[in-house]
Parts: sequence; structure tokens; C-alpha cells
Amino acid sequence: MTLDNILAPVLGTLGRPLREDDCPETISGWDSVRQIEIVVALEDTFAIELSTAEILRLKSVRDILEVLHGRGLSVGLF
Repeated sequence: MTLDNILAPVLGTLGRPLREDDCPETISGWDSVRQIEIVVALEDTFAIELSTAEILRLKSVRDILEVLHGRGLSVGLF
């Protein structure tokens, strides 16, 4: 499972590859509602419960990868 596969249904088609520096400022559809959907998608996909601190860290694709890797999960961008 790749992060691109997990986020595509939430963020929709970007028309370009997902980048590590992507964040709400670079993806117009990434708003507060999508943020919640991202958290739910990550928790459902990996059968985990993110802590409040981890959720607050999720401000970019890079942050998401770092949190998941910190959990010992092997997930790549593509």
C-alpha cells in the first residue's frame, strides 16, 4: 500500500504526482474536512489509532510519512 493509493480517494485526482512537500497550501481540496478524512483513512488502512499529537503533526505528505514510519509502518509515496 502506498500513500498515493491511500490519499487519492480522499484528495481526488491532482493531475500530477503527489509530492512530499504537498500540503493544504499546494492542494486546493485539502481542507479541514479532508484532514479528518485523511486521519480516518490512515487509521483504517493500518488498523491504528493516531494520537492527538500525531494528528496535529500531519501538515504535509512528508509529515504523514514520518508519523507512519515512526509507527514502524513501511509505506512509500508511490
